[in-house]
Amino acid sequence: MHDTPLLPVGFARPVELRTPDAWLRQQRIDDAEADFEAVMASREKLRTWGGDAWPEDDFTLDENRADLAGHIADADSLRAFGYTIWGADVKRVLGSLYLEPTAPFIDEFEERASARAALASCDVRVELWLRSDVDGATERRIVAAVLEWLDHEWPFARTCWGSRAGMTRRREALESLGLGEIAVLDGADGSRRFHFHARPI
Repeated sequence: MHDTPLLPVGFARPVELRTPDAWLRQQRIDDAEADFEAVMASREKLRTWGGDAWPEDDFTLDENRADLAGHIADADSLRAFGYTIWGADVKRVLGSLYLEPTAPFIDEFEERASARAALASCDVRVELWLRSDVDGATERRIVAAVLEWLDHEWPFARTCWGSRAGMTRRREALESLGLGEIAVLDGADGSRRFHFHARPI
């Protein structure tokens, strides 16, 4: 993770977002157990979302707690921000939202001048995963609410949303909300493809 703060000095990051479908709030270490249940219930989907083998079938609660602690440390240092997505009834975790820098991520992929130029306009990379049993209509409403929240409550001039090759439904939701694809990155070994969507400049 990079060391440059993602937010300007003095900006107080929003604590939460409440929608009819979900409650997003800053990650806490005591989310670990409910988050672990959501992760393991959706591990096949998460492997598509992450573009790798995580979470492995033998992934443990302690490992999840350590991952969560790392995300919280990044937020405390203003380097990246994670939000736990609870159902509106706060009975179970639906997923997670991450706001991260774009530049270090690009370095993991093949160098493409056109993609790097397109992504230079992005202040933040938005990553959002939802558990496997969240339907498409609910996903679209959550994405729409987060998009509006980022537009109005955060200082970012332009947010860029990421999705992996298998996340067709996510890209359809983003495009229905007025975002267009601005870049496609391929892994150096050819095994991964990552799409970026953003509002027109």
